[in-house]
Amino acid sequence: MQHQTKREIIWVHGCRDREVHAFHENIEKWSTNYKKLKKHIFYDVIAEDENNEYYSGVVDIKKLNENVVLKDADYYLCGPSGFIKKQFHELVEQGVDRNAIHYEEFGPQILNLS
Repeated sequence: MQHQTKREIIWVHGCRDREVHAFHENIEKWSTNYKKLKKHIFYDVIAEDENNEYYSGVVDIKKLNENVVLKDADYYLCGPSGFIKKQFHELVEQGVDRNAIHYEEFGPQILNLS
């Protein structure tokens, strides 16, 4: 990270396994060097030799502690429409302002969350 912010950064990521984990090396390095970055990683498949710092299954913010969802934060979602809808609605249910949730959809741009 070239610019160090005083704001807390929470990285929540989900994918099949470590082999296809985008930004894995960067996030590991940054979370070690920058104490304000907290990571929460969900893998569909967790290898036996991986430590228990990963969550099993798809991203589920309800599995995370209350310090992950901050009402005055901005949220950036990226993924297929079904994933975005699920995360969007769970964040709104937890009191996040809809205008603070930004997203980029994978695949055809068909999503309408208004």
